Amino acid sequence: MHEDRYPELPPQAHGLGADGVCRPCSDTELLLTVCTSDFVIHGTILGVAHNTELQESVITVAAARVLRQTRPLFRAGEASIHTLLRCGVRPGPGAFLFMGWSRFSEAWLGCAPRFQEFSRAYAAARANHLHPCEVPYVGASERQVEHVLTLLRGRPGKMVDLGSGDGRIVLAAHRCGLRPAVGYELNPWLVGLARLHAWRAGCAGSVHYRREDLWQVSLRDCNNVSVFLAPSVLPLLEDKLRAELPAGARVVSGRFPLPTWQPVAVMGEGPDRVWAYDVHSGGPAGQASPGPSSASVPGAPNSQIG
Repeated sequence: MHEDRYPELPPQAHGLGADGVCRPCSDTELLLTVCTSDFVIHGTILGVAHNTELQESVITVAAARVLRQTRPLFRAGEASIHTLLRCGVRPGPGAFLFMGWSRFSEAWLGCAPRFQEFSRAYAAARANHLHPCEVPYVGASERQVEHVLTLLRGRPGKMVDLGSGDGRIVLAAHRCGLRPAVGYELNPWLVGLARLHAWRAGCAGSVHYRREDLWQVSLRDCNNVSVFLAPSVLPLLEDKLRAELPAGARVVSGRFPLPTWQPVAVMGEGPDRVWAYDVHSGGPAGQASPGPSSASVPGAPNSQIG
């Protein structure tokens, strides 16, 4: 792998052209990725294997230090990280900071700057009083995303995620047929990261992430809504949903329930729990689900998750 200034590195930026050229992360993207990715590994490259059938490359890394990981993918020693074949990754000397995300228990590369380049970007950010790791953001877990999709799958109409973060719910919704899928997020760092994820998934032209205040967004044409917001704002959100959503719309709230609405379904346990609410002509209506971890959901397959 060449130094981070060369174009042979994996896809590490949002806003790429239609030609799909891979290019390295900007300083801003590096700082956001180190704060929000599923793993951060300080190490060197032992080798790269290319698989033309799967159109991917596997980087074998000597992990000197596992600085952070949200899932037990790595231990100090040898590790494997996947990336796209078309990015032409090649082995090279020196220490890198490998950052990326977990997909089906595999590590996928996001950014891979040389360690000294990341240190320079981090020092410059601190000198300018920029601290991206202080962003109060917690991404949805794989189980939470699975629950949201189960409660919305098969429903027609536009899907929106209010406070879409790094865009993982919107991207997953698009993949399961909820279209159009749109994410609204005010934090520019997270909007950029969401666009990066969409590009890496080959969906950059199909999903939409907009840097807009969710309180200013009209929901009058939205049939499917997902929210993962703090409980302090949910009473106000109820008022907005009640005033704007059309009859037949469904709202799925993650981590915390809407305070006064009655759910038609509940899925999951603990922090992975989500609640579904249907909107009728007279406003939201529904009966509490029969069990704490699953329910029969109109418009979605019967399932028991959690």
